[in-house]
Amino acid sequence: MGMEVKVETEMETPLVSVIVPVYNIEGYVRQCVGSITGQTCKNIEIILIDDGSTDGSPAVCDELSVSDTRVKVLHTPNGGLSAARNTGIEASKGDYVTFIDGDDYVSADYVLRLYELMKEYRTDISMTNYRIRHGCGEAKKAEKAEALPYVLAMNRHDAMETFLYQKHFGTMVCGKLFRKALFDGLKFPVGKIVEDMGLFYKLLDRAEKVVYSSAADYVYVQRAGSISHSQKKKFTKDYVMFAEEMKRHIAQNHPDLLAAAVSRCFSANVNCLKNIPFRELYGEEYKDVRANIARYRKSVLLNAKAPFVNRAGAALSYLGTGTLKACKALYDTLLYFLSHRYK
Repeated sequence: MGMEVKVETEMETPLVSVIVPVYNIEGYVRQCVGSITGQTCKNIEIILIDDGSTDGSPAVCDELSVSDTRVKVLHTPNGGLSAARNTGIEASKGDYVTFIDGDDYVSADYVLRLYELMKEYRTDISMTNYRIRHGCGEAKKAEKAEALPYVLAMNRHDAMETFLYQKHFGTMVCGKLFRKALFDGLKFPVGKIVEDMGLFYKLLDRAEKVVYSSAADYVYVQRAGSISHSQKKKFTKDYVMFAEEMKRHIAQNHPDLLAAAVSRCFSANVNCLKNIPFRELYGEEYKDVRANIARYRKSVLLNAKAPFVNRAGAALSYLGTGTLKACKALYDTLLYFLSHRYK
């Protein structure tokens, strides 16, 4: 299903708050903010949260705020991505909020397309697809979105099932527009890695309806070393913890989707397995992940709705966790190669 994006006047579109955390990314932030100030939707406020950067990012942010009055800069002590986003939400004045990481960028129609989707389908969350770009590159603007994107509108239950089975959209809050009221009483978990995993399903469960567009209006820039070896133990602990919390929430509020939540937990543990260095092979984190994979694999293997890659992983796990880890690494390497070869 196609959707024409029309340019509206500032008075016709309500204020949208664009929240951009910035930490030591002076080589990226100009491109990011430039893609936001160039939006076809003009009625936006751009909140840059300098999260205690130690490079030239603070000066770049201040410079950008001088060139466009819609840009506001908040300089805060380093508290991490969650703290920066929470600060941005508290400072925002719009009825709608969207998140863009400071090293990513978006198409010119990003905000307007998300708002028009939300307005047309009367939803609380609207979502767009994303592209992956490796490294900084020289692009001045996001690649054009597909000419004829398809659109999916879902009620809360169907959206939750779609999410748990990892179809169309995931936990990343970037590339999504939210009614700000959804955040009442909710915050990003401070001091955690993969913080989106700990919050998005709660926001999704507050939405009456959501809508997704396959238009790739968000460009996610993957930088080398985004997860260091020192972070991998924490990544594993936080990811597994959030997956288990989500499963308990689903069991209590959507018991008919418990098998879907188990499939998502299995996937989370396999991703953690891939990120555990060999020198920590027999550490506490590895043993927890291995136990979870063994606990969930039969359910996933017998679940016809589970993604093929999850069911294949469940089958491979019976040959040993080492085999599963090696196959997962090979699979991810192949996907990485294809994304470079055919982009």
